Amino acid sequence: MLEERRYMAGATAPRYEGFPPWELPTHAAWLALENRLHKRLATVVDLNDAIDGFAVWLSRQVPYDLVGFYEPSTGRGHFFCSSHGPAKHDAIATVKGLLQGSTEPGPVAMEGRCVVHPVRTPQSRGAVVVLRHHPPFTAREREIMERGLEILEQTLERVLYYELLYQQSREDSLTGLPNRRVFQEAVERAMADARRYQRPLSLAILDLDNFKEVNDTMGHDRGDEVLKEVASAVSSTIRATDLLARLGGDEFVLLMPNTTLAQASQLAKRIIQGVRRLNITTPTGRRLGISIGISQWDGRSSLDQWLKEADSLLYQAKNEGRNRFKS
Repeated sequence: MLEERRYMAGATAPRYEGFPPWELPTHAAWLALENRLHKRLATVVDLNDAIDGFAVWLSRQVPYDLVGFYEPSTGRGHFFCSSHGPAKHDAIATVKGLLQGSTEPGPVAMEGRCVVHPVRTPQSRGAVVVLRHHPPFTAREREIMERGLEILEQTLERVLYYELLYQQSREDSLTGLPNRRVFQEAVERAMADARRYQRPLSLAILDLDNFKEVNDTMGHDRGDEVLKEVASAVSSTIRATDLLARLGGDEFVLLMPNTTLAQASQLAKRIIQGVRRLNITTPTGRRLGISIGISQWDGRSSLDQWLKEADSLLYQAKNEGRNRFKS
């Protein structure tokens, strides 16, 4: 009754969407409030969209300076700020400093100006943070945030799991390289760009030499390690604009946008040298090498025709002694 009289006298009351400011929130009012957040997040499968959706919902209940998700181990984060410029950067820096090395509340949280909600899944170790510099959060505001954060946590678990599935669908499980699906998408875009802007586009198919003997004499576990070593060696040699994908077995494909045949040949030489520097030798004395077939797209051939040409050149490199390229 005292609360009601005070509000009726004209005092400023906190506004909570879903129930009148002169009433303590009822169970039904809480459900209505939570259902609005459930509805907003129901179909979200993206981390940024999840944080943004929660931030918009919370802004109608609790004033804040920042809402964000941060994962200290990877540096991945997404932040929704009510300010811009230096104030925004300062708020993000505060959150990162608070969570660096830990997902537990730090000194800022104990002062009542920051709420930290750890999110721990098999895919992630991060936290959602709500920050407000002034004034400290009230008990009612904390209750609203805690209810909302529990709903957001369920959404983030789903989002992070979908992210993992999506990544696995596009990544070779052994080497971590892009898989055939990613290559297919990338090469089609690259061909369209090359045709439109009249830019050179080259492609190479790479196949290891003496890899079968590595598997036969040293075991498949060692063979898997060799594939990972080769993938790392080739990845460190190519440019950021190139795409290296594993097609399967010991066969890889390299897409080189804006690259002539002569430029691709120079890159192939460095790849061959990089694999040789691994100095992997079988018990019978055979040394692991790599053969490469390189082809520049003529602007007319289909993808299948282009791949067959590169594969034919790879076959020639194998027949001519291996550990070399043919263009």
